Amino acid sequence: MPGIDALKREVKTYREVAYDIYDQLEADPNQLKNLLAITIDNRQAKENPVRIQEAMYFPEALAWHDQVVAGGDFDRLDWTVPLKGYNVVVPYNRVNIGRPSSLNKLGSIIPRLPEAWTRKQVGEIMNVFRGNVLAYDGQNFFDASHKHPAGKGTYSNILTPDWTTTSAPTFSEASACLDLIRTRFVTNLALDAEVLDAARFADSLVIIAHRPATWAMFEQVRRSTFVPSSTEPNLWQNGFTLLLDNKPTSGEEDYLEAVLALPGGARPAFFVLDAEPVLDAWETNQVPNGYVAVGLTDGIFGVKSGFPQTAIQVRPT
Repeated sequence: MPGIDALKREVKTYREVAYDIYDQLEADPNQLKNLLAITIDNRQAKENPVRIQEAMYFPEALAWHDQVVAGGDFDRLDWTVPLKGYNVVVPYNRVNIGRPSSLNKLGSIIPRLPEAWTRKQVGEIMNVFRGNVLAYDGQNFFDASHKHPAGKGTYSNILTPDWTTTSAPTFSEASACLDLIRTRFVTNLALDAEVLDAARFADSLVIIAHRPATWAMFEQVRRSTFVPSSTEPNLWQNGFTLLLDNKPTSGEEDYLEAVLALPGGARPAFFVLDAEPVLDAWETNQVPNGYVAVGLTDGIFGVKSGFPQTAIQVRPT
């Protein structure tokens, strides 16, 4: 009767195709991770938890007669990200692992394991929004009284627009909401910036909807050339990226999140990669229906909230 060694041999034959598909699937999940998180590679340092120290320097030029040419405000984000190990497994009954039906199942499911792995990573990143976890200043990630680094004032990353129906905005309400989001981002960034470049917003704004009806209206705003029933040009055409979060927090389905993903800029989350998973088969009593599992094992990563000034939550009333 074939045993675990036979299954390991079968897994080895699928390893190449599985990782080939992993490479093909990687682009879209990684694009999403790049929009929402700063990725830190911990595969060399092997720290757990990973300490993040972001030095922030805010220089100010002073007049010669002040005896100092340049001064500055310093602040340091001291944040630790705990790492966890994750497995993606498919259970097999030990008695049946050598049957043709089981091997067919193996061939169809193994290429989908990396998709499950990347979904878990993206899900943990999205929990920064869904759970409204604490930010580095001790406030909720979405809060009306965030403290600016280096003590340059406070800011809010919550908006409460007035919609006729909170679960289904009109075209004009969605457009006005985007205007409010842009204005709030400018307000928050202007706490430290001297001059802002509006053109950088065009390709950097990401909107996350939760209800299909809300998503559909914002998609109409994103695609329409003109404002409905008029010849007025739609100024938000192709002005943002639109996502649908299908697993929002209960009671927050009407909310929206906005992210300003400026190239090379800060992000709402830290994603720390420690170890890529390995395709393998092993005997275990931790899965149902038998004592054999096949999957991606020993993958390690961590996620924690990042910079709240890069995100806004819209809570329509």
